[in-house]
Amino acid sequence: MGVLFDIYCIPEKPFSVAWSTILHKLVGDGIVRPPFWAGHPLRTIVTTSYLRSPELASIQAKVGGETDTPQELASLDEALANVARADSAMLAVEVPASSLRLKPQNFHPMSSFLGLYRFPAGHTLTVGEPADPFWEGGRREVRWRGDVFELLWIEGKNAPLREDFEGSVFHLAIQELWPGCLILADERL
Repeated sequence: MGVLFDIYCIPEKPFSVAWSTILHKLVGDGIVRPPFWAGHPLRTIVTTSYLRSPELASIQAKVGGETDTPQELASLDEALANVARADSAMLAVEVPASSLRLKPQNFHPMSSFLGLYRFPAGHTLTVGEPADPFWEGGRREVRWRGDVFELLWIEGKNAPLREDFEGSVFHLAIQELWPGCLILADERL
């Protein structure tokens, strides 16, 4: 496995902006593109639940067979209707590298995945440890831990480092929607 990067955006005030507003802006500005994958934000293995990664949601929708497998949906309205029925939810979408990088012309154009998550009762997010220990061996240093109620997670082999992300089209859009949001970054092998 190569190097993977993660960017997390956590709003100062959870639920202050409707998902429809966030996603209509991102889709309308061409920052993300369909299809959408919608479903439950947690994946349970045996008796332990892990945060379902945005990239995993797209893979699981194609393969199926697990409890709470996300569904692939072609339209934004379908995806929003799907997550409107659940308290805890996730909606994942593909994000072109050009949206995520300050200087996209200097990098491979392969897309990453974006997940928008909500947890009305909160979820403990740990940055620095693997979300799912089955995907990564060994322990690493925890960089940040806290309870989150809403967040965006950008994940993938082509997701940017924080310094490449800041000032990007996506970063500017999310700062407009969630002023003062906390931006966290993680790099893992």
